[in-house]
Amino acid sequence: NSRHFKMKKQELKDRLQTELNKDDFNPYDLIDFFDSYLISQKNIKRKDVIEAAAKAVGVDVDMMYKRSRKRDVVTAKYLYYWHYRVFVGETLRRIGLEFNIDHSSVLHGVRSIKDGLLFKDELITKSVIKFNNLIGK
Repeated sequence: NSRHFKMKKQELKDRLQTELNKDDFNPYDLIDFFDSYLISQKNIKRKDVIEAAAKAVGVDVDMMYKRSRKRDVVTAKYLYYWHYRVFVGETLRRIGLEFNIDHSSVLHGVRSIKDGLLFKDELITKSVIKFNNLIGK
């Protein structure tokens, strides 16, 4: 839909905030809504997406490439996986190669972000909003 490409950044932010505040929030509806808009984001450099994911959660970019079980670092990595899988359509294997992890770990990360949105996990919800604002520049 061409109307999504013409949508202004503030309208996109407002719609995201409105959707996340609904009692009957369904992340799959939100993904459908953003799908055609964010497909245009394919030309964004991977470095920029990694920086946005790290900044959205408040971790150092260097931590994205290190093994860690800290929730904030893991969430930042999951945001990156989620963006490239859902909005760019990258394969799980290709995303995993960048971080030297198995495709199933990438799948777990993508599902974790979706579940976090579905169950309104505070860290994930705030991180997704901040990530979208940063990546939408």
